[in-house]
Amino acid sequence: MNDFDFPANIKQMGSIGDGMRIYVEDYVYTYMQQYAEAGGHFERLGVLVGRHMTVDGLKILIVSGILQASDVKTEKGLTLFTESSWETCRADIRKYFKGYDVVGWMQSQPGGGTLLNPGYVRYHTNSFTNPWQVLFVIDPVEKMSAFFHTDEASGELKEASGYFIYYDKNQNMHEYMLNNKIKEEKQKAEPIKSPKIEIVENPITTEDPIILETQWQKPTFTKKLEPFKPKRAFDDQKRIVNMLVPFSAVLLLISFIMGAGLIQSDGRISFLETELNMLSAAHSELVDQFSDIRTAAVFAVSEPEAPTSNYLTSVFDSVVLEPVTASDPQPVPTPVQVTGQTTEQPSEQQPEQAPEPQTESSQEQPDTMQSNNISDVSGLSSIPNTYVVQEGDTLGSISLMFYGNFDMIDRIREVNGITDRDIVITGSVLRLP
Repeated sequence: MNDFDFPANIKQMGSIGDGMRIYVEDYVYTYMQQYAEAGGHFERLGVLVGRHMTVDGLKILIVSGILQASDVKTEKGLTLFTESSWETCRADIRKYFKGYDVVGWMQSQPGGGTLLNPGYVRYHTNSFTNPWQVLFVIDPVEKMSAFFHTDEASGELKEASGYFIYYDKNQNMHEYMLNNKIKEEKQKAEPIKSPKIEIVENPITTEDPIILETQWQKPTFTKKLEPFKPKRAFDDQKRIVNMLVPFSAVLLLISFIMGAGLIQSDGRISFLETELNMLSAAHSELVDQFSDIRTAAVFAVSEPEAPTSNYLTSVFDSVVLEPVTASDPQPVPTPVQVTGQTTEQPSEQQPEQAPEPQTESSQEQPDTMQSNNISDVSGLSSIPNTYVVQEGDTLGSISLMFYGNFDMIDRIREVNGITDRDIVITGSVLRLP
């Protein structure tokens, strides 16, 4: 049918994927909802009529009518069609939906959701053999519904991801609705029949007047009384229990997964708290060490016992030397070269002797002093060869501790073969360049 036009005014229910596309007319969808709700807690069946076609390789199913199924039977807990039900449906098709095919059936299961009963799956497979015939399951209590169709690959009945409700003139369904009012299902309580009592006369053989007044014949019951068992209610309860078992298993699995996720998240949070505490302690220790180093460097030149050069005017920024005059009474230290660095070797303090006169060699000293490293005058020249890493230490704090800045981080890392500049092991011994 290449001239088929898709309905324009439609409403999508669910997501539409690959496979058969199902279109249900609005009258049909509304009638199925009302028909299922009127059944109360009883299951109801219906026959779906419409058309099926293939357009450009896409399978299309149009549901144009729904017929009530009367005279159904209950067998092994399942509500099934009877031959009388099919005769009534065939007569309604000839009267209201002439030329239409049976494209599937409807089954309501109040309170059961859209989970298929295996018995209904077998019934659909044996009774509706065409691949384009579908099953529409509706739960009027939970307000749920779904279409099921036969999968071409596996041949099994699977749920359609979605379907369409289209709005169009449907005179056939309108006439059927007017002539077939929906009747509410009411549970009829059968009256309990009293058992038949048969009194059998038993002649009295004694002439005792007391026995004649008190001895009576006990009634004999000809029918055994059986307790009243509502079989329908028992079947409904059994079906609900069968559906709750897999649902409980799914809930247990979800709870287990959520619990594992919470445990893993708790471990990550504890690890992050530990890392933050370590970083806070390292930061506090680094600030304290930096303050101690600056204080020691500033006050190192003001010790009264150690003679220092009068030409030192700055500790961290630069070394400025002033020319020495003959009137300067202070002695001039002689520069001594030690391991590639120039340090001042002070002479022994002689308070009773006059200071020696200045020579030209001492006047040339400013050029030599200006080439010294800033660490020589800041009190940081006495750097040990090794250092044991303490808790909270980093390469930055170690460089700042011994060199007064962060410039030696890469040098310390290269000497000790450290690949990651942000990780040092507590208790390890580092070589200081």
